[in-house]
Amino acid sequence: MIDLQPLAAPLLALLGTLVVALLGFYQWRRQHSNPNRVPTAEARRKAIEALWTKAEEINLAMRRFGKDARPVDVSENVKSLNELFIRNSLYLDDSLQRKLADYVELLHKASARLAEYNEGRDEWSNTSIQPPEKARQRKVWTAVEAANAKRAEIKAKLLASIDA
Repeated sequence: MIDLQPLAAPLLALLGTLVVALLGFYQWRRQHSNPNRVPTAEARRKAIEALWTKAEEINLAMRRFGKDARPVDVSENVKSLNELFIRNSLYLDDSLQRKLADYVELLHKASARLAEYNEGRDEWSNTSIQPPEKARQRKVWTAVEAANAKRAEIKAKLLASIDA
C-alpha cells in the first residue's frame, strides 16, 4: 500500500497555488473586459499630461530673469494648477494637489534665491537643472535641490498613475 501522507503537504501547497492563480486570472480577465477601461485610461493619461505640462510651464516661467521678465505671482500659478487639477480630479490622485502647490512654492523660492546672485541667473534661466558653480551657496543649493526633489516625486507619481 502506498503511503500518501508525505505527499499531502506538497499537494496541498500545489492546490493552494492553483486556486490563487485562478482567482488572479479571473480578476484580471474581469478588469480587462470592462468596456469603460480604455476610454478612462485615455482620459487619465490626457489629464496627467495636461497637469505635467502646466507644472513645467510654471517651472520655465520662474526661470526668466531680466528686464523683459514679469514678476512671478506664486498664488496665480498655484491657482492655475488647482483649477486644472479640479477640472481633471476624476482621473487624478488627490494627494497630488498639495504636492503641486508645494512644488510651485519651492520653485519660487529657488528662483528668488538665484535672483540674489548675478552669477547664477544665466544658467538657471537657460534651464540648467542644477545651480551653477558660482551660485552654489547653501541657500541657493538647498532651494534648488528641494524643488528638484519635489519635481521627481510628482513625476514618479504621475508616471505610475499612467500605468495604473
